[in-house]
Amino acid sequence: MIIYHYCSLNSFINITKSKMLWMSSLRHMNDPFETKIGLDIISELLYDVFPELRNRIDWDRINNEYFLGCSFSLNGDVLSQWRAYTDNGNGFSLGFNSEKLSNCNKEDDYKGLKIPNRHSLDKIFYNKDDFCSHVNNYLTDYRAEYGIPSEETSYPKKKLSKFLHSLFRLSCFYKDSFYAEEKEIRYIVPSSRKLIINPIMKEDKEFDFRASDIGLTPYSKLKIAKNEIHAIEEIVLGPKNESIIQDIELFMNINGFHNIQIYKSKGNYR
Repeated sequence: MIIYHYCSLNSFINITKSKMLWMSSLRHMNDPFETKIGLDIISELLYDVFPELRNRIDWDRINNEYFLGCSFSLNGDVLSQWRAYTDNGNGFSLGFNSEKLSNCNKEDDYKGLKIPNRHSLDKIFYNKDDFCSHVNNYLTDYRAEYGIPSEETSYPKKKLSKFLHSLFRLSCFYKDSFYAEEKEIRYIVPSSRKLIINPIMKEDKEFDFRASDIGLTPYSKLKIAKNEIHAIEEIVLGPKNESIIQDIELFMNINGFHNIQIYKSKGNYR
């Protein structure tokens, strides 16, 4: 599956040279109610499947978790996306092979230790009924396999804290129908104090902060190339992008990206 990431010219250059995308805090996304409306729905459905957990869930504590995410779209040539994310049509839409992107970010060996793959790639739900069905299936399947989560660690039970963490992860994949035109596919990774102070992560600098329009923003790096394999398969020039395709091909080849389909947007606007 090809998924598209819209970006400005400067971002395109930085992404290509660094072979990285930035995954920023979901709290800093364009939807001010990011994760909240998803959690509200989950809290309504949870007790139907797990009545034993009533009055045992600290929803404020769950909401204090946060995930880092990078947004993609199923459509690489949409007017609203060009206007919002590419310097008003002067940028690019980068088409990534989703399977290759996931493979670039699978677990690695680090000094003899296995670093677990914490990333998730999935579509955003915009229809409330569809999301409710998805959540209900998850809860029902979870109960059938693991029973009631508790702080006990004996198999097959799982810790309540891990169960709640999984609920917050679910909430990251629901947005208001107002944003449905974006057809978003989201790549996320959890962030926590353990992640921040983990010496492995700190040495690898997988977690850092940057300045953004809304202040200090945590971010993590998402690899787009690894071991001579890269995930970019298409580049779409925005409607107002006057870059020469041959120059883009040369730039990509110099930076190790080959066999990429490059073409102009089908749209035009002033």
